[in-house]
Amino acid sequence: MFESLLPESTTSLEFNPFKGPEIDRLTLTTEPQLEIWTACALGGQDANRAYNLSVSLRFRGVPDRTALEVSVQQLVKQHESLRSAFSADGRQMIVFRELPIKVKFEDYTVNMPTEQAQAVVDYLRQEAEHCFDLLHGPLFKVSLLTISADDSYLVLTAHHIVCDGWSVGILMQDLGALYS
Repeated sequence: MFESLLPESTTSLEFNPFKGPEIDRLTLTTEPQLEIWTACALGGQDANRAYNLSVSLRFRGVPDRTALEVSVQQLVKQHESLRSAFSADGRQMIVFRELPIKVKFEDYTVNMPTEQAQAVVDYLRQEAEHCFDLLHGPLFKVSLLTISADDSYLVLTAHHIVCDGWSVGILMQDLGALYS
């Protein structure tokens, strides 16, 4: 009945405004968060990258992959800022009910020792240059770099809009407790 009213050149378009992670709640951003958001909006990708925080822990041995993945998911459930993004105007923080964070596993065991060291340096540089998507998230990422059976690095990287130096310490403490 209604199809006859549409011009023949009309193309159907699938659009679901509710697609994506389920929103748990919205909250107003703090003044410092709005300042960071504004700097990123005006300064583009270079400004966005300037707010990256990255911490690397060197382990003697290699953490259990499954236990690490479970621990990271629990950490994200406990800390809503790790499952957050921001509105298009930066005035609201969107807290998702769930936002899976996949642990990235890098294996450098096949590289020569000098290549391993350079690979780690290159990877850490990549993390520093990562551009987080403030509108969709996630604003937190985790990687495990395996150097040998006795040597690995755990790398946590977050955007400063959801994490600062003080909170990194809390995240590390909580992740250690969850993993243990």
